[in-house]
Amino acid sequence: MGANGVSEDDQQLQLQLRHLKTLIDLWPGFIRVTYDKVTWGDEVEYILVNVDRTNGEVDLSPRNDELLAILDRDYPGVFEHEAYQYMVESNPKDPFGIELADLASVEGDMKKRRDIISSLLKQNEEVLTLTVLPIEGKDHYGHLISNKSRYHDLIKKSERIAADQYGMEINEASMFLDDHIHAAGVCGLQVTISASDYKKACWINDQLIPLGPLMLALTAATPAVNGKMIDSDTRWYVHGELTDDRNAQQRNDERGIPPRISTATHYLQNDAMNDRNIHAPAQFVESLIKAGLENAAAEYFAHVLTRNALLDTTGKESDDALRGHLTTFCPHVRIKIPEDKIPWRVEFRPMECQPSDFENAAFAVSLVMIQQAVLSKIDIQIPMTTIEENMKKANMKNAVLEQEFWFFAKGHFEGLATLDGIFNGIDNRWPGFIPLTKSWINNKQQQQSSKQTGTDTLPPPAEVITHYLNFVSARASGAASTPARWIRTLIESEGEGEGEGGQLDRGTYYKMIEALRNRDAWAEAIKAQ
Repeated sequence: MGANGVSEDDQQLQLQLRHLKTLIDLWPGFIRVTYDKVTWGDEVEYILVNVDRTNGEVDLSPRNDELLAILDRDYPGVFEHEAYQYMVESNPKDPFGIELADLASVEGDMKKRRDIISSLLKQNEEVLTLTVLPIEGKDHYGHLISNKSRYHDLIKKSERIAADQYGMEINEASMFLDDHIHAAGVCGLQVTISASDYKKACWINDQLIPLGPLMLALTAATPAVNGKMIDSDTRWYVHGELTDDRNAQQRNDERGIPPRISTATHYLQNDAMNDRNIHAPAQFVESLIKAGLENAAAEYFAHVLTRNALLDTTGKESDDALRGHLTTFCPHVRIKIPEDKIPWRVEFRPMECQPSDFENAAFAVSLVMIQQAVLSKIDIQIPMTTIEENMKKANMKNAVLEQEFWFFAKGHFEGLATLDGIFNGIDNRWPGFIPLTKSWINNKQQQQSSKQTGTDTLPPPAEVITHYLNFVSARASGAASTPARWIRTLIESEGEGEGEGGQLDRGTYYKMIEALRNRDAWAEAIKAQ
C-alpha cells in the first residue's frame, strides 16, 4: 500500500490523470509555439577510466561528482551527470545552425569539450567515448550509480515495479549484469533538432523513425559486455531489456506495452502505418482528441501517460511534473514538448558513441544534413512492424555487411536493400542518401558564396562536411569498419572470445584503450580506410 492506505496502482492512476489534465490544459499554448530558425545539438556521453600502465590493466573511474562540481561552475549548462559515477554527458554551449560553417564547426566543439574534461583528469585517467567498457557489469558495479537524486528515484521506483526482473541473460551466453538498471551505464550519441512548429515536429519525428535502425547499424560499437563477447553488435536490446520495469502481467499484455527504452511504436501523423498494438486507453485518447490532438498523436501521448511515473514530482509545478513523466519514456525517436523559450524538438537516440570526435561529428552532422536534404522532401515511412524488424537486424553481428533492411523512398524504391544501397544508391531506382545530401551541400555552397570562416589555413566548410559524408558512405559500403567489428578483431587477435560468452582478460581492455587513447591517430586511421 502507498501513502494514506492508497494502493500503488491507485496512486499511479491519480498521477496519470493529473498529467493528462496538465497536457490538455497546456496544449493550446503548446501548438501556438513557433520558431523561426533551424537549430540542433548533440549529446555525447563519456566514460572515465583508470589506466594502469604498469600492470597493463584498465578499470572505471567513479569521479564524475568531483569533476562536475568544477565543470558546472566554469561551464554551466555544457556538462551533466549521467546514470553512473564514471559517466559525464556534454552538449554544445549554444545550439548549432545548419549553415555550412555551423556544420563544419561541430568536430572542433566536441574536441574542446573532451579537452576540458581531460584537463581535470589525473595522470592515469582517460576520458573515452565508447558505448560500454566491455568489463562493465563484471565485478558488481551497482554501487557506482550516480549520486544525483533523479537516478536514485528512477532506480528505486523501477526496482519496486519489476522486483522479479533483476538481471537478464544475454543471447543465451549465461552472462548477467549485476543490476537491472546497469544498462543505463551505456553511452549513446544523441541529436536533437528544433522544429518551426508542432506540425513540423511531428513530420521530423515520423521521418526520423525509419532512419533509426539504419544509423544504429552504421554506428554499432558494442560486441562485448560483462567481460564477455555477445552475439550482437549494439547496446540497443541490452539497454532496453535491462532497464525494463514492466511486471510480468505488463510484459505479456497483448495491448502492447514495450520496455521503457525501446524502438518507437507509433507515428504521430500516419495512422495507416501504425500497425503495432499499443496500450492507449480509450478515455485518454478521447480526452486528447477533444483537446485538439489528431488521432495518431492522441494515441501516442495516451500511451506514454499511462506508463508508471518513475520520478517523485511532489511539490513540482504541474508542467515540470508532466515533463518529468514524459522523459522517462525513451523510444528511439522522441518528440519533446516546448519549454520556456525552447521550441518543439525531436530527439534522435539510437546511435552508438564512437571512439573519436571525428566519427561522432561525422554521424551527428550527416544525420542533420540527411534530415534537411532528403527527409524534408521524400517520404520514407514504413509500417511500424517493419521498423521493429529492421531494428532487430541492425542489432545483429556485422549487420552492415550481412543484413538487408526494409526501405521505402516515395517515388523511388520500395523493398529490401543493403545499407550500401540505401546510402550510396541503388542502380537507377534510388540515388542514395549520400549523393542527395552532397547535392544539397553544393546548392548551399552556391547560395553562401564567399562565406568561408576562420583563417585561410582551415579547409572550406563544404570540404569538411563532404569528408564526413564520404566517411559515412564508407561505413555503409563496409570499406570502413564499425567499432564493433574492430573490437571483435582485436579480441580475437588476442586469442580470446572464441565463441560468444568466453571470458575476456582485463589486459585486452588495456590494449584496446591504448589503441584508442591517441584519438588523432585513430581518426586518421579511420579516415584512411
